[in-house]
Amino acid sequence: MRLIAYKNFKRALLRCLLVTFICLASLGTVMASLQQASNLEQSNSYASQSISQLQAAAAQGDLDAQVELGNRYCAGADVYQDYVQAFQLFSRAANRGHAWAQYYLGIMCQHGEGVDQDSKKAFYWIKKAAAQGLAIAQYDLGVMYQHGIGVEQDSQEAFHWVRKAAD
Repeated sequence: MRLIAYKNFKRALLRCLLVTFICLASLGTVMASLQQASNLEQSNSYASQSISQLQAAAAQGDLDAQVELGNRYCAGADVYQDYVQAFQLFSRAANRGHAWAQYYLGIMCQHGEGVDQDSKKAFYWIKKAAAQGLAIAQYDLGVMYQHGIGVEQDSQEAFHWVRKAAD
């Protein structure tokens, strides 16, 4: 009986430590994500482009233009809000390896925006973005592992990805 109680205590303690670590790491992740978004915005020459200019560049296969145009369709900025169109644009860029497009695609799959809600597809795309070093994707992947969203629950993997995001 003591052995069972000890194992339960040990499990509970490990979960508490993981939750504490996730909370502490989230502050670093937020800062890292803000920095990544700031860097993206500074390097994104399309932020001030018109819709027609973005559409032309996106049609030519420019990944950053596809992502910027997808963001505008998601937000309804300068265009009618259209999640389906945004999903298609993010898909094109994500399939060619654009980390932010992969992340946005995962979020859209997770929330069912522009596509049927599918946690497994969300996990797939967020994991691809996380593997490329996108801190916010790494953190979200850790949360998905911790809560078993789109994947079997795995506290060790959750810890790994949240820690990676905080680094």
